[in-house]
Amino acid sequence: ELIPACKKELNLTGTLEELCENKDVVKMVLEDMVAIGKKGGLFSFEQLCISTEGFLFQVKDIYLCPEMFTVENDLLTPTLKSKRPKLKAHFAAELGKMYSKLN
Repeated sequence: ELIPACKKELNLTGTLEELCENKDVVKMVLEDMVAIGKKGGLFSFEQLCISTEGFLFQVKDIYLCPEMFTVENDLLTPTLKSKRPKLKAHFAAELGKMYSKLN
């Protein structure tokens, strides 16, 4: 829903893959996530993402993936749950880039 809205607001053209790589689109989605975090009572010094323990932290960076998570690409279980170890391996390069920006 958000990517088509960004496309319209920024008056962009291109495929979903191109839009996911567009820095203005990424910035707009991240700003929206930060605004939601602030509305939920998070502060800018709180960082990273939602933890497995249920604690909330403000998002600092994102990677927009045009690929759907599916059972066929082995990123979801048959009950449509995320396969976290597979996702971590699949997105290792992107995660590394994001963590390097934090330091």
